[in-house]
Amino acid sequence: MDKQKQKEKQQEQLKTNLSRLMLLVFGILFFVPFVSAYSMPFPAYDLYQVFVEHVFGGFWLSVIGLMFVMFCIMALVGGLSSWTSMTYCGIFLLAMAIGYTQPLIVIPLWAAVMFWSVTQIIRLVNVQSSLW
Repeated sequence: MDKQKQKEKQQEQLKTNLSRLMLLVFGILFFVPFVSAYSMPFPAYDLYQVFVEHVFGGFWLSVIGLMFVMFCIMALVGGLSSWTSMTYCGIFLLAMAIGYTQPLIVIPLWAAVMFWSVTQIIRLVNVQSSLW
């Protein structure tokens, strides 16, 4: 009986500590906007400035660099198929080219994606499976 009361006392203590922690976090999050409203002595960089201007040095170099990083994360570290990883990288390149309005890249890449999609649908229809 004594152990059960001790467990209940520990649970009450944990609940009290959790409530205090939640109040502390809420208080900190409440006052952060007031503190951050003042100017800082160093500039706040956005992702464009970090990747394009400081790390890679240009827009298309940063796109190629980010594609390489995505491929390494998905294919090498994540164990995803290299074809699937290259497809995701191609879609990323397509999205970047659309946003940058480069028709010389968008039109051939879009045609390749459409051709690949049609061939995969035809392949899916022609495969005999027990599901059909």
